[in-house]
Amino acid sequence: MKANYNAKLEKLSLLAEVASMYYERQMSQDEIARRIYTSRSRVSRLLTKAREKGIVEFVIHYPDERLFELERQFNRYFPNIKVRIVNSRSRSYDEILSAIGLITAQYLNEILTDNMILGITWGRTMYHCAKALEPVEKHITVTQVIGAVGSESPSLDAPDLVRQFAMAFKGKYRYLHAPVFVENAMARKTLLEDPTISESLALARRSDVVLTGIGSLHPGDSSVLSKEYLSDSTRQRLREAGAVGHICAYFFDRWGRFLDTYPNTSIIGLGKDDIKGIKEVIGVGGGELKAEAILGAVRGGYLTTLITDESAARKVMELAEKEGNGSA
Repeated sequence: MKANYNAKLEKLSLLAEVASMYYERQMSQDEIARRIYTSRSRVSRLLTKAREKGIVEFVIHYPDERLFELERQFNRYFPNIKVRIVNSRSRSYDEILSAIGLITAQYLNEILTDNMILGITWGRTMYHCAKALEPVEKHITVTQVIGAVGSESPSLDAPDLVRQFAMAFKGKYRYLHAPVFVENAMARKTLLEDPTISESLALARRSDVVLTGIGSLHPGDSSVLSKEYLSDSTRQRLREAGAVGHICAYFFDRWGRFLDTYPNTSIIGLGKDDIKGIKEVIGVGGGELKAEAILGAVRGGYLTTLITDESAARKVMELAEKEGNGSA
């Protein structure tokens, strides 16, 4: 077993070294082939494998990301929220999330100052935000505001993301050593009384800024929470109860009202009232499938800032035009 592990590690190290020589040191494939005593065709295959394994990732910084006129139009519907809208163009969903991540990283750099506490959740959009961060010395503390989801993709879950955000800002980080949902009421009470967990939650409540993804229950949405954690029957029951989306793991209806049912009653994390007590709550999410969830989050008054894309923003305004844009 150990031999297999070491062999795998050596292979990944070779992929990383070849990628570094090609992309960072600007060496040609012929030069790399001579350096590692192999053929040019094998170097090409190694570079392809490095991309497939996620050792090499590309971020395209498009010009004119923000659509300022659309933001002004959005604010005519919803004047009480700051909004940043990125250009969807003909991008794929992952490309839209990358653009949202870039704008979010820029916004965080603008508002975060030394000694602030940044609370974060987890998920696909949050992963793209973390990827877009460039090292800036802020000396902040990054903390989980809800428990971990136990995703099959650790890079999308809270522990990895908390560490990545803290490293980017040269700050400290604090885990919340608990699952996001605990069905047994007694077990949940015991966890909430645990000193380590209660101290982490106390820190989360003191967050100056909370960054949360906006998830939906749309069958086509790739929300980690909806896809990997909740059963089909639970998702169906939530839809029947009127749920359209979730922030900080709390599900709400189209008018932004939190549901008084499972899983909202079993969360280890910030309380519903705690969220509204945070000075700056940034909601991030994109794609037209998220529109109904975004509208509910805005109507509920949970967000102070929304960062989304053109397709989602236009659909939100279309829904608001049909249904009214007021809150419940």
